[in-house]
Amino acid sequence: MERIGADKVLGAVAVLVFAILFYGDDDCDGCYTPSAMAFRAILAGAVVMLAAVYYYMKFLSLEKILFCVDRQPVLSAALATEGVPYSSEGKLIPIETMTAPISKRECVYYHVIKERLEKSGKSTKWVMKENVMAYKPFYVEDKSGRLLVDLMNVDHDFSDVVLPIVKRQIANPQNSEVDSMPVICRQEYKIEKHMAADERWRQSEYILTPGQDIFVYGMVFKGDEEEVLRESPECPLIVSRKTKERYVNEFFTGPSLWYVSNLVVAFGLILLMAGVAYFAPNFFMPGMTLGLFLIVGQTVVRSYNRLVLLRERVENSASEISLQLKKRADLLPQLEEVVKGYAKHEATLNQLIANMRADLLFYPIDKGTKKDLIAVLEAYPKLQASGNFKSLMLSVEKLEESIAQVREFYNRSVLKYNNLCQQFPTVIIAKIAGMKPAEFMDRYRLS
Repeated sequence: MERIGADKVLGAVAVLVFAILFYGDDDCDGCYTPSAMAFRAILAGAVVMLAAVYYYMKFLSLEKILFCVDRQPVLSAALATEGVPYSSEGKLIPIETMTAPISKRECVYYHVIKERLEKSGKSTKWVMKENVMAYKPFYVEDKSGRLLVDLMNVDHDFSDVVLPIVKRQIANPQNSEVDSMPVICRQEYKIEKHMAADERWRQSEYILTPGQDIFVYGMVFKGDEEEVLRESPECPLIVSRKTKERYVNEFFTGPSLWYVSNLVVAFGLILLMAGVAYFAPNFFMPGMTLGLFLIVGQTVVRSYNRLVLLRERVENSASEISLQLKKRADLLPQLEEVVKGYAKHEATLNQLIANMRADLLFYPIDKGTKKDLIAVLEAYPKLQASGNFKSLMLSVEKLEESIAQVREFYNRSVLKYNNLCQQFPTVIIAKIAGMKPAEFMDRYRLS
């Protein structure tokens, strides 16, 4: 996925403005006349405002994807379910490895780029002549098991070069990425020619090696023999060498585009009206007033909509926690009945179940309760072999992980919402709209 930060937007705007205002032929006598520069200012202002709107809309679309990644709990491999988005952290275990063509290193993925320096008029430029990608499916493994990962039609690998499509007959959703490692980056070399000038080339190679810790996110599909993680229209496939928390935190770097986009639009308006003033001086002040009024208006609307969006995320997260706790409460009586069927000394077991019920808001279950439950299981080996008991305990474990993850996501959503409620100018809008900061949730209390 493309990373959009304020530095990238400001850099792109600076390049556009410089190119429009100052690019021209030295022999062009009319390129820098006052009327020509005024027209250029109008064009530059319009382009800058359109660029700000484009990057902001792109930012919102990527933020929606990141929101889905952030709210998805990190689950164990044993809890992967067909047709459901899934994320996990574990070790990359290969099924079969390859040898990278240039570095000769063992890998499960490589991307090779070769470019040749060619003349283009009076100048020279690097022209890509080879763009090859290959991969082998691999497992992400944790203590509970492993899940197959398929990189088919992955879109990005941080090489700044579009990856070739592996299977064109299959739909190819965008934004999937693999965090490959650059082992060779634009290494130059020459190819000697006996009857012509030597050719200058450069090569780059990106690989993904076995044995490293990775974070994965995608959709679980039913494969021929086992479940497999792939991309889908609903969620991209992400394979990162970072943890999920670090991946989410580093996705949008630098100052928030939320504020910078408004400044860029205002800058574009100044450029545009400066050019208009040359042709219609009397229109400058009315145009600036109207433009600033529109900028302030859209800032207010954007701020209010964003406050509402973050508040809804907080409320949805709280509802999800309540739903997970209800499911957990419904499972405990079933677990109690299964345990009673195998146990002779029900007093100890009933006390354990009572503790688990009283601990509904203390997720995950405290270590003392787990230790006592393990002791009971060791005393009743038939209970451990019960299929119903195993199924129920797996469900409880899944819910415990989900509750912990959703609680963390709730607190992150509260942090974003509260920060926006206290920042200028959204603090004014929040007070007018009656929006109050939300409360954080700890492990002992459900707000």
